[in-house]
Amino acid sequence: MKRIKFLNLKSILALVFVVTALVISNISVVADDYVAVTRNYNANYDEMLDDFSSSTPVGNPSVEEDYQSFPYLRVELDGAGHIDDKAIYKYASGNYLFHQLQIGLDIRLVEGTLPLSNMVLALRGNDAWLTHNISFDELLDGDGNPLDELTNEYQTLVFDVAGSIEDDSVVYFNKNTGEPTTTRVTDQVLGFHIINDEDTTAIVEIKRIFVIQAGVETNLDTFDRVDVNVPDENCWWRGSYGAIEPRHMILQNSSTYEVKDENKGEGFENIALRLKDLDGNGGVDLVVTPLYKDGSAGAPTTYTDLKDVNNNPLPLLTPTYNNVVINYANSGWDANVVGVKLSTPSKVALNQIFFTNFEEAPVASDYPLIDFININVFDTFNRTQSGFNGDYEASIVDPIVIKNGLIYTLSYNNGDKVKVEDGCLVYDATELEGSDWINFKEASTRAYNNEKYLVMKVKATDGASLERFEVNGVAGANWYSDIGLKVPSLDDASYPYTDGEWKYIIIDLALTGMSIQDNNTIDTYYRGTGKLFIDTIFFTNEYKIVPDTEHKYVVKSEEETADFSDGEYKYIYGGGANTNTSRFLAITMKGEEGTTLESFRIEQESKDGTSDFKWVKDNALVGLTVDALTTEYQVFYIDLVASGFDVANIAHLHFHFGAFEGHSGKISVNEVAYVDAVTYKHLVMTNESPVDFSDGSYKYFYGGGANEKEYPYLFITMKGSETTTFDSFRIEFEYKDGSKTDALWVKDGSLKGLVLENVATEYKTYIIDLEASGVDYINVAHLHIHLGAFEGHAGEVTFKEIGYLSETPTHFFYEDPDIVLPEITYEPANTANSGDTITVNPTVSDDVSSEDKITVVIEVTKGSGDEAEDVELDENNSFVAEVGVYTIKITAKDEAGNEATLTRQINVSEAPDTTKPTINLDLPTTIKVGDTVTLNPTISDDKSTSENITVTYEVKLGDEVVELDENNSFVAKSGTYTIKITATDEAENTETLTKTFTVEAAKSEPDNTWLIVGIVLVIVVLISVGGYFYLKKKQ
Repeated sequence: MKRIKFLNLKSILALVFVVTALVISNISVVADDYVAVTRNYNANYDEMLDDFSSSTPVGNPSVEEDYQSFPYLRVELDGAGHIDDKAIYKYASGNYLFHQLQIGLDIRLVEGTLPLSNMVLALRGNDAWLTHNISFDELLDGDGNPLDELTNEYQTLVFDVAGSIEDDSVVYFNKNTGEPTTTRVTDQVLGFHIINDEDTTAIVEIKRIFVIQAGVETNLDTFDRVDVNVPDENCWWRGSYGAIEPRHMILQNSSTYEVKDENKGEGFENIALRLKDLDGNGGVDLVVTPLYKDGSAGAPTTYTDLKDVNNNPLPLLTPTYNNVVINYANSGWDANVVGVKLSTPSKVALNQIFFTNFEEAPVASDYPLIDFININVFDTFNRTQSGFNGDYEASIVDPIVIKNGLIYTLSYNNGDKVKVEDGCLVYDATELEGSDWINFKEASTRAYNNEKYLVMKVKATDGASLERFEVNGVAGANWYSDIGLKVPSLDDASYPYTDGEWKYIIIDLALTGMSIQDNNTIDTYYRGTGKLFIDTIFFTNEYKIVPDTEHKYVVKSEEETADFSDGEYKYIYGGGANTNTSRFLAITMKGEEGTTLESFRIEQESKDGTSDFKWVKDNALVGLTVDALTTEYQVFYIDLVASGFDVANIAHLHFHFGAFEGHSGKISVNEVAYVDAVTYKHLVMTNESPVDFSDGSYKYFYGGGANEKEYPYLFITMKGSETTTFDSFRIEFEYKDGSKTDALWVKDGSLKGLVLENVATEYKTYIIDLEASGVDYINVAHLHIHLGAFEGHAGEVTFKEIGYLSETPTHFFYEDPDIVLPEITYEPANTANSGDTITVNPTVSDDVSSEDKITVVIEVTKGSGDEAEDVELDENNSFVAEVGVYTIKITAKDEAGNEATLTRQINVSEAPDTTKPTINLDLPTTIKVGDTVTLNPTISDDKSTSENITVTYEVKLGDEVVELDENNSFVAKSGTYTIKITATDEAENTETLTKTFTVEAAKSEPDNTWLIVGIVLVIVVLISVGGYFYLKKKQ
């Protein structure tokens, strides 16, 4: 959009003087209704000579210093203080933490007075908060020193953001409530504004904005663009109420600038110069000299003698850039201009030079045919939402926002006057006052993908209109659907894209100059009256009928070459009838090096014997161009319908070559085929269904429901058993009003597209032309298929798919697609123990798809980063946990492809030891008084080693404690012993073993002393007596 500037008194007086001088000098004055001829560069038709985009000049300046080698921002402060959004400069980004950085700018004061005390740095932490303002005379540089005042020379100001805030406890305040937030300014600065808060009249120029971190400078903005308010990929927004001054050449003091290129300018009759006046004399003493292709120069021509294409003088230059166009013939120049030389004693700025013939693409007379099928939905507004504000942080976690596939929904002005209800976004301006406006801004996860069109389904009540509705900086009054074709008003009854009270507004983004911010953001402003409703916003492209390259009907398959290298006439037979009335002709051919299709023409021989010729050179064969041929075989698709062929009546095709203005070459053709167009399907039956009428009895099959898309063809994919024919096949069509057609039989030829033949034994798709069959296809509600019960006809068919077809998508059968994400519910415990079995059993649901139609993928990993390992799940989606961190990712995708993801983490620790040690103690079977008893238990534990188990012993004989020696031993006495052994592991699990045993007292032995003595005496006596008698006998 051009800035309008009022001339100051000096400029007005100068212009008056110039006009007076022109009149006095008898210079012709054009009529009052004269409109200056101008031209904006069009890359499709014009040729650029010098666009001054380089840091060094393309041409030859006599004074190198007069080349302005860098662009800069020029801001004219108009005597009033400004608010944040009307700033000298502003910038915001999520890539930089400005509270941790130093911000710098290269700036100079061109005119007037601007003390630092009149400039303010406004720090922004969040769009929902008020800015924190610091006067420039309070800012400190990185060394803690105040900034220098501005001068007329470029100087670099660098200020430390955090270091310039005296009180680091200061917080932001909520914009809506005025209440303090909990966020300190020194903790969050995402953007800044440089504003002047006092009445000031001055001009400043800024050539660079940068930041410094750890001593390294990073440029934020060098102003190397046209529109100052256009963000780049590194920022959310940036801008100024000033304008960018591009690179340019200053012509002054009779200095010259000469630029030419012998390879450019051919065929052009005009040259355009982008100029502006710098000293108020209108450029009248500018001298332009044409430079010709042969190296010569024409006569220097004064600006006032130059003429435009209408033979009128060029308009006087103004203080803003304008393109003036010099016509060679009317200015007395020769043709073949390849450059110019310019000079002036006054002062003029030159920014662009290009050649032009004023060519433009033809103005569209019809609105474009757009693709309503392959759309990229931004938002369908199928939800209820209100109370919008600028709280970004709250919006990005809002469940409604997330569920609908959005990133945020915000309003920075009159958020109470915009709401989402009944499937629409509603701007209610019925109580909007004066110049007030309603803002609504949202970002969608369904990102813009370079589609050509933005489409909005819109209606208005109470006097609302699009003229004052702005989308991404462009008002509705400036929206274009096609070249020269503006978007219509909402009350235009002739507009074709009308659906009841709704209109599909088609905006060609490139023609309109509308960019989609951050690739997925739409920012709207409504400054009108009444109520404006938006049902849907989506992106799409122009619909193009394209060939179905996977299927073809070959009519010629042998290679044949037409050698017309001598320029003589040659002929190749192109094949026979277009049996399927296909839309495209596919020709596989190649040419010898240098051969073109200039003499190639196709002759259609019709069934009635008449012929019609179509030549490539006349652009009559849509899909072929003269220079399309290559030396390798390739397939060329010719749109027969667009080329004017009567596709139903083609009997033969004849290819002709040569015998045209000496055109020669060699062309080989190795295949010719007819190809159908890609069709759009609307399925009404998808279950494989056999119908057995092998006994000849009547059978019925329900073929599906309504033709909601109003497609003109019915397709049936089916197969039959051996010998099954279409003899008894008939379809009855039931309409929406309940009426029915008579049964349409194949045998009668009533179903156009089916003939009496055997049904294919493998699945085949049959297509029926409903309109040709006399069916009111728009109002079909049900299909009834009847088989059998006719002259003994018998067989079996299996239906696989039934639906409706079209080559082109019908305009207004758009239905809001399902864009709502499935819901996933799974809330496991945050912690678990090793050895636990964890089962991932989420619950999924969706607004449209049933649970069995939702695809769920569960991924479990252990660890993080490069060390993360996949965890295998069993058939129950379970796994046994080990120590570590597990990440569980659940993805649910519904039938429409909407995908939701839920991620949960579980920290698994070592399972607590709750198992007691095991104690075993074996004692002798019999223990007698005096025996040594040693306690040597066997102790084990599932976690603790034996050395880490504490063991205590307690032995009692009755109530008396028995002391143990170093070997845990004692000497048994008679009595009852109680042994208690206690074992405690590292987890303080304690086990006690108690054993009891009794040691009997020793029994008294009988006294046998006298018995022994008696026995001894008896023995002695017996021996003595025996000895006596022995001796006596001896004697």
